[in-house]
Amino acid sequence: MTYFWSNTIWFILLGITTILEITYIIVNAEKRRLLFALYLTISGMTYSFEVTIFGFLKSYDYYPMIFHQISRLDDGLAGNIFSQFSVSATALIISFLNLKYYWYLI
Repeated sequence: MTYFWSNTIWFILLGITTILEITYIIVNAEKRRLLFALYLTISGMTYSFEVTIFGFLKSYDYYPMIFHQISRLDDGLAGNIFSQFSVSATALIISFLNLKYYWYLI
């Protein structure tokens, strides 16, 4: 249970934030299908790039402690999925809201 409050809760909050971002974008968009396809494209590109770095090069590790009893690799991949879907949703909301360029840096 101590892992939940130190590690897992942050990945759950990241997932909730991602769902809220995607819901906001889909509800307010005129071309919902096109925007969702763009989200899946961005997610796929970032995920394939990240899996190459994470899985093959083993340059870092995630610790969501969701599947840590089963496999350390599966636990890291679950953390990777949370992270990459969040990055993709944030990129999509920045482009959807047409924010200024300094938001790209932030």
